Amino acid sequence: PQNLLLFGNGETASPLSTPQEPGRAAGFAHGHPGKEPRDARRISWEAREMRKSLKMLATDIREKARICYGRQDATGIAKALATDGTLSMVLYRLMQGSRDVGAAPLEMVFNKLNSALGNCIIGRGADFGPGFILFHSNGVVINGKVKGGANIHLHHEVTIGDNEHGE
Repeated sequence: PQNLLLFGNGETASPLSTPQEPGRAAGFAHGHPGKEPRDARRISWEAREMRKSLKMLATDIREKARICYGRQDATGIAKALATDGTLSMVLYRLMQGSRDVGAAPLEMVFNKLNSALGNCIIGRGADFGPGFILFHSNGVVINGKVKGGANIHLHHEVTIGDNEHGE
């Protein structure tokens, strides 16, 4: 058949048949010669890498709530989510997570969205640890070679670049 449904137990079935053990499907192989189905270990590695970026985003937002509103409860977090700069923080972490899992097209989409919606340009190679806060994202420009640590807090119209040696 053109399309095969692959099950975790190594069995295959056509798309019209039902699996022997429900919930064991591992993915579709689209009948392309030489194309192997995605490895379940790689999928979980990708999920772990994206989860790491999302955990950093949660830390970023809690830190912004603490600094801006003096609280990290649900009200403080809701306020932090609604403030200027938070959209750019979210898009940056999604871009970073996409890069970490090797999804370059998705990384580029988040980069362009950040530029268009947040007026914030963060280079695709930039790397910041947890606690990265943009209080106001308007006019922020960060070179893709920047490696920042934890608890970096930026306001509007900040440029972080490299020197003439690319450092």
